Amino acid sequence: MSKKSNKKIPYQTSKINKGKRNLKPREPEPNFFEVLILATMSSGKSTLLNAMLGLDLMPTSNQACTAKIFRIEDFDQLTDFQVETLSNSPWNPESKWQKVDRAHLNELNQSSAQQQIKIRGNILGIDNHHSHLVIYDTPGPNNSSNPLHAETTDKLLRDGCYGAVLYVMNAKQFGIDDDKALLDNLKKISKNENKHFKKIIFVLNKTDALDEEKGETLVSAVQDAIEYLQEIGFLNPTVIPVSAFHAGLARKALLGQELASRDKSRLVSVVKRLDQPRVFRNLANAKLPQDFTHLQAILAKALRLEKRDNEQQIGDFFESDLEAVLAQSGLLVLEKLLDDLVKKQAKQGKPQQ
Repeated sequence: MSKKSNKKIPYQTSKINKGKRNLKPREPEPNFFEVLILATMSSGKSTLLNAMLGLDLMPTSNQACTAKIFRIEDFDQLTDFQVETLSNSPWNPESKWQKVDRAHLNELNQSSAQQQIKIRGNILGIDNHHSHLVIYDTPGPNNSSNPLHAETTDKLLRDGCYGAVLYVMNAKQFGIDDDKALLDNLKKISKNENKHFKKIIFVLNKTDALDEEKGETLVSAVQDAIEYLQEIGFLNPTVIPVSAFHAGLARKALLGQELASRDKSRLVSVVKRLDQPRVFRNLANAKLPQDFTHLQAILAKALRLEKRDNEQQIGDFFESDLEAVLAQSGLLVLEKLLDDLVKKQAKQGKPQQ
């Protein structure tokens, strides 16, 4: 797979960074493991978040979706997702939490009233472990309609108290100018303020779009991504291949949610291919310059999944098939890694510093 060049709107930081290098980073919140998620447009960042949430909540489209900063807190005790709403009265600045759906979130996303939107709910693949995962979702920096998006992303990066940074890459499109510029900025900031960055995880998304007949194998895509990141200066990058789209379909079906007919047909097609030699099996055995311990353990379990005796169907699917699709999507690898980081902080009994 060759790296592409696409002359889009450059991600310029010279004006944004001016005079900001000496700003004191915000201190981490106690009992929270904070993760910043970054991506340029069309990387599938919102689709990835929705797959983790098990719900089509975050706005998705081929255009810049996220206009505000979303703060998403894992709250295991909740059975739905809630959003904090603020009163408009300056004399009574109370807030309250209420159930939220995509339509309401889209409305808040386009409103100019709130710069940060707080959401809470149960992120299924993560246990609280007495330390709550908090994800900050950023607006894409390469949006021509709103140059403030780049400034907002840059400010969050320099805030610098995150336990991890998730950088979402498009498996079919990494290497474009906007992507490289954002990665250069991430590398620069992490080098200058490395004590505030504990882990950078690269998510190679949209692996379902790879065409093996054209030589676009998962192994070669991961290898290309590693070499690309090493050229930028990330010496030993952790790259996790994911199909957020397949993961989202499988997880929603497992939760008993009704799928649109088109999505159901796509999921049926994915399930039919489960018995074929899997590219993820090859990846687990590939000699790549990174630690695939999580990947190998989870995929080994997924590849052994068999129909259970008297297994009940969930709609049109067997539960074991849906679990296999979810495992082979790669999402469980990412969630296991995040869960381990949250658990590690909880055992230490103190926030990341």
